[in-house]
Amino acid sequence: MTRTRRQKSLKALKEARLKECYSGKARFTDRISAELFVIRCQRVKKEIGERNLVRSYFCPACHAWHVTSHK
Repeated sequence: MTRTRRQKSLKALKEARLKECYSGKARFTDRISAELFVIRCQRVKKEIGERNLVRSYFCPACHAWHVTSHK
């Protein structure tokens, strides 16, 4: 890959990251990724005492999955 082509692809990736949900929440492409993140956070929460993420949900505004601590 040429340098110019690489720079263009990196620029496209950065622009894609900026297109987030209006809420500013982290986005997950599928439910499995979101659920795995919840499980990892629950394990870490026991060690450091952070808030507990309990579930994932689909956001119709950005067509992606988010996680929440609300039941």
